[in-house]
Amino acid sequence: MLRTRRLSENTDFPKMNGTLRQPAPTSLKESFRGSWDVPASSKHFILKAGVSRPPFAQRSISMSCREVNRSGFTLIEALVTVILFLFIYGACTLILLSGTDAWQIRSVNVELRQELRKAMEKIKDDLSQSGASAITGVPADDTWHTTMTFQTAVGVSSGIIQWGVPIQYVLGGTDANQIHRVQGIQDHVVAHDILSMEFRRSSASPDMTEIALQARKNTLKGRQLTESLTFQVQLRN
Repeated sequence: MLRTRRLSENTDFPKMNGTLRQPAPTSLKESFRGSWDVPASSKHFILKAGVSRPPFAQRSISMSCREVNRSGFTLIEALVTVILFLFIYGACTLILLSGTDAWQIRSVNVELRQELRKAMEKIKDDLSQSGASAITGVPADDTWHTTMTFQTAVGVSSGIIQWGVPIQYVLGGTDANQIHRVQGIQDHVVAHDILSMEFRRSSASPDMTEIALQARKNTLKGRQLTESLTFQVQLRN
């Protein structure tokens, strides 16, 4: 069995590997508090003597453990982080949805205006070549009518205007939302997504024809949009 020597307060450490760098401490407790350097052989001797770890080292280890525990997230901090993330995510989603909805509305409005413009240009081209005597179904009585039949001038013979095959504008198609231009056996679709089409001639100005068009279409989210267009066409004398 290894016999160890008890160190007393007055016991000085022997010189090892030459001389000590600083004077030896007066007690074993001060030997751990001091800042002097102990040779490797002396450290080995102290460990062999069965000296336990000093209290201040244990306190340092426990304080380090508490600092590590404090550095982690608590349950409340985690919940607050999740709530903030959900709030930001919801706000971004609302902004994205509102922007998408606005883009769809603008796109549908542009499509409806294009359809109304196509119908207006075609009707204007035909009616501007017609006259008050060549129109049937729309008398000059300030009343709105859903269809109108008229003829366009194809020439002049002996000072008399020669009229062509009658042209009729009506709503048709599967859902009755298309403007059809019918002339003889020819049936041409002029515009789509048309909700209504009306013609009117004023008793005060029978050579002027007023046309009112209304278009309607739904967005991808089911929002119903409508566009209206009213214009006048001057007939030939």
